[in-house]
Amino acid sequence: MKYQEAYKLLSDGYRFDPQKEKKILNLKNERGWTIAHEQAKNGYRFDPVRDKDILMLKSINGETVAHVQASCGYRFDPIRDKEILMITDKKRQTVAHIQAKKGHFFDPVCDKGILMLADKEGWRVAHEQAKRGYIFDTLRDKGILMLSTYDGWAVAHQQAEEGYFFSPKKDKDILKLADKYGRTVAHIQARKGYIFDPVNDKEILTLKDKNNWTVAHVQAFYGYIFDPVKDKEILMLADNNGWTTAHIQVLRGKYAFDPVRDKKVLMQANKSGLTVAHFQAKNGYKFDPVRDKEILILANNDGYTVAHEQVLQGYFFDLVRDKDILKISDSTGETVAWQQIRNMRTEELRELKEEEIVNVLKHTANTKTGDTIAHMLIRKRRIKIKEIVPNHYKEIFMLTNNDAWTVAHEQVSVGYYFDPVKEREILMLKDKNGQSVAHIQASRGYIFDVEGDKEILELTNNDGVSVEEIRNEKIIEILINGNKDKK
Repeated sequence: MKYQEAYKLLSDGYRFDPQKEKKILNLKNERGWTIAHEQAKNGYRFDPVRDKDILMLKSINGETVAHVQASCGYRFDPIRDKEILMITDKKRQTVAHIQAKKGHFFDPVCDKGILMLADKEGWRVAHEQAKRGYIFDTLRDKGILMLSTYDGWAVAHQQAEEGYFFSPKKDKDILKLADKYGRTVAHIQARKGYIFDPVNDKEILTLKDKNNWTVAHVQAFYGYIFDPVKDKEILMLADNNGWTTAHIQVLRGKYAFDPVRDKKVLMQANKSGLTVAHFQAKNGYKFDPVRDKEILILANNDGYTVAHEQVLQGYFFDLVRDKDILKISDSTGETVAWQQIRNMRTEELRELKEEEIVNVLKHTANTKTGDTIAHMLIRKRRIKIKEIVPNHYKEIFMLTNNDAWTVAHEQVSVGYYFDPVKEREILMLKDKNGQSVAHIQASRGYIFDVEGDKEILELTNNDGVSVEEIRNEKIIEILINGNKDKK
């Protein structure tokens, strides 16, 4: 009989007798999977004494009939069938592993040798048993609890992973067991919700993995609040990236440290320069600009200060009292002042008194370019200066950036025209390239009068190009294409 013929008989419900039809049970397909494997998969139970040789039949990947029989719920006796339980497949997974996986547990006293069996990763039968909820006794079974995979993951790690908590008083040596990454059983226990006492269990809380991430970090990550007075030393513990327990406490628990009492804690920075205070501000805490100025000016490696973060979260510094804070810039040159105004709606800006708006517009928005807030507001929001500060507009239009580019240049560039009679002084303002406001106005399509605006038309930039030349070129362009610019 061929394999396929035998397989068809199995499918029809026939079961081959292991004594009379042994030869058929040995038939294999291309994967080395025998009819015996298939029969076991279909629920047949081979007798481990009488049919031992059949149970040891292996497929190409080393899976025996015994593996299949165990995976279908059969329980081999750890004394009588020990040899069968120790059979491995190509991954060195034993029949005992499969049996433990199905919830048939081995006794840690009588079957210790079986519990120690490991697959190619070092995963023991005991690991599998712990994973399925079996609790090994910390006194009687300590040796088993300390068994580990080749990565150092102990049975105790797995038992903690499943929610069993070891006592920091009685089981300290177990809690200190670490895998190759330095993760201790205590790290796992804290992750699963156990709270170690910062006074009595300080030694446990300071245990570190290879990244210097402590058990205290884990405990804070899952919501525990350490007291900034009693537990200050624990709050200052830092991992390899400079993240302290305090960082984690604020980040995860949204705890607010007192800026007077806990100033040292708030000033702790990670390797990116982000302080605990940055995260506290991110959570909505408002540091007082007078009392907490030292904290507000703390900057990360990109120059981004706590003050930048505070205005990002909706706080507004006083434009006069807090001018020193407002002029602070990050590595891109962006000031706190600009960040604050950018978060303000146009309607809110218009509601201020004119003198207050003038004060706002004069603030530097970007220290690298020298752009004022007036420059940036026009560029980003197309605000017309003359409308919001009608009594001080000339003063604002003359503000310059590092390239001597005035606010007037900026406003003309977005389509606003100045009157050559009333605002001639503004039109004659030049940037460092000698380009006047009038040059831009002419390029935008404004036709200056040849007679009345002669002084303006004679203005030249550093390349010798006059306003009149630009005017004439624009006239020709309009005659050919029509005027697309709107006044």
